[in-house]
Parts: sequence; structure tokens; C-alpha cells
Amino acid sequence: MTDLVGEGDAVVAIVESRGRIVGDYYGVPGRGKPFTNRGAVVYRFAADKISSLELYFDDLNIVTKQLGAALTPPQDD
Repeated sequence: MTDLVGEGDAVVAIVESRGRIVGDYYGVPGRGKPFTNRGAVVYRFAADKISSLELYFDDLNIVTKQLGAALTPPQDD
């Protein structure tokens, strides 16, 4: 975790995940290369407990830049 900010009933954590993708990832074959992905996790609290959790990560960055997949726009018939 790199940053943690809280206000009212919400806490936002800026986090970084690392790993290797060895299986399919959104239909793109994993290549076993290491990846790094930054994102945010929003925790909402009610009655002193986590009531909801929202994840925001740049999965498109992993697919295009780190796995090397190309984006192809849909073709008009």
C-alpha cells in the first residue's frame, strides 16, 4: 500500500499488485512474465464494519502493455 486516505464513512487505499500471469487473462494467453498493476480500493464502513468494497485497477494496461495483446475495434458489416 502506498497511500491511505479516509473521510466520512470511506477509506481509500492506493495499492500495487505484482505477480505472473500463467493462464488466460481476459482471453489472452499468459506468458509467465511478471506484471505490476496499481489501483485503488475503496472501503465503506457502517456500524464500525466494512459494508462495501470497490476495486479500481487498470486491467487493460496488463492485457495490452504487459501481455502484448492488440486491441482491434469492431468492424462494421
